[in-house]
Amino acid sequence: MKAKTVAIIGAGPVGLAAGAHALERGLSVVILERGLEVGHSILQWKHVKMFSPWEFNVDHACARLLHRIGWKMPNPEVLPTGRELVEQYLAPLGTKTPLKDHIKLSSMVTAISRVGFDKLKTAGREQAPFEIRYVRSGEEHALFADAVIDASGTWFSPNPAGANGLPAIGEAAARGHVSYTMPDVHGEQRDRFANRRVAVLGG
Repeated sequence: MKAKTVAIIGAGPVGLAAGAHALERGLSVVILERGLEVGHSILQWKHVKMFSPWEFNVDHACARLLHRIGWKMPNPEVLPTGRELVEQYLAPLGTKTPLKDHIKLSSMVTAISRVGFDKLKTAGREQAPFEIRYVRSGEEHALFADAVIDASGTWFSPNPAGANGLPAIGEAAARGHVSYTMPDVHGEQRDRFANRRVAVLGG
């Protein structure tokens, strides 16, 4: 019997952990990552420390793959930065373990649907395979899977500033002055924020 196929969107810690567990269960795995390397979103906040130590950020299935290549667990009580999480954990996981053969980098997912079904046809939809459309090197591709796990996170789709889920009045017009991320104000983005009055929204 042909192995079931699982498509995983995002090659961050959750996506790679899902891939490791799927491989252990004999499933066929495809991991689609929009960035040029694993942990792409995390590298956008590489200067920020995690809120939890290493012991809570290393998945057991991932650790089993890494131990086979001689990987040593960092001090479990230390809180890593985003950069350290990628360089010491995600990068070796995505480039030196069997997961590397299942990751498609620079692959931006644009749509997901069920094969043979539109918005009106519903009977039997849950049995139909998924069709995942993605763009890679400027070309549109499609792949088919029995299951899809969305581990893409929210970094590139942040919530608007409005309390009701809508953009605040004037937010769109001021977008060029708004940072929805955790900017490195002491490093790469210092010039943008230095000597300016900054309002911080949210607690």
